[in-house]
Amino acid sequence: MEDICCGDDTNANLKRGSCSLSNEMKGNCCWQRPCWFPALNSDISGDGRSVAFVSDISHDSHSPTSNTTQAVHHDLEIWHYHIPTSAFTRVTRTANPEYDDLFPSVSYDGSVIGFQSNFDSTTNAPVVSGHHQVFAAKLVLGCSRDEQASNYNATPDVEVCCEYGADIGVTTLT
Repeated sequence: MEDICCGDDTNANLKRGSCSLSNEMKGNCCWQRPCWFPALNSDISGDGRSVAFVSDISHDSHSPTSNTTQAVHHDLEIWHYHIPTSAFTRVTRTANPEYDDLFPSVSYDGSVIGFQSNFDSTTNAPVVSGHHQVFAAKLVLGCSRDEQASNYNATPDVEVCCEYGADIGVTTLT
């Protein structure tokens, strides 16, 4: 198992014999961690329509609109899953196994994901060494298929079912 988890793409400072005592005590050495996480630290929105979770594998290939199969292996990222449309959305993109995004918390309506990270995507740089900071990502949930929809958005982050107000399609007789 260690040969797989501590492969060539693993940071040399995290391998057995060179992993520091500090990293070993924190559980950061490659032999101390499972090789992949399909879904960790999940949180469901109050309306029950969205789930935020941590994973180190790509869920893009599961999205109805994506053909991506690239793996994120060894890099913990935040994902959003919209239950009614079965759509996965990658929230974070550190693309580096040394920077992890953890402990997502999703808002009531699923449009905001709070999380901890040791990488600041706004500055494209790591945060203060050894300390995670709290970040929030705003997701636009909308329908791009019909401009008449009340939740219309030309380029939503998460494609959802189109919704219409009570007055759409109703003719008032005078």
